[in-house]
Amino acid sequence: METGTGKTLVYIRTIYELHKAYGYTKFIILVPSIAIKEGIKSTLDSFREPLKKRYTNIIHSFEYNSKDLNQLRHFIQDNKQVH
Repeated sequence: METGTGKTLVYIRTIYELHKAYGYTKFIILVPSIAIKEGIKSTLDSFREPLKKRYTNIIHSFEYNSKDLNQLRHFIQDNKQVH
């Protein structure tokens, strides 16, 4: 689809809906380029408060760094709920 059609916001809202309906708390978003990654980060920042108001919780996100495997281990082992 074309740029600016809302694809990123649709799957971010899908993440919130999956959490709401099934309690899922961990999601991985894979992207093919740095530009798309930056766009996702920007969208998460821009819509954080409106989504928090709508779903009464926020997404905690981080950018994976292959040089910091402890970050990935923590993500895998962390059992905390989204809040």
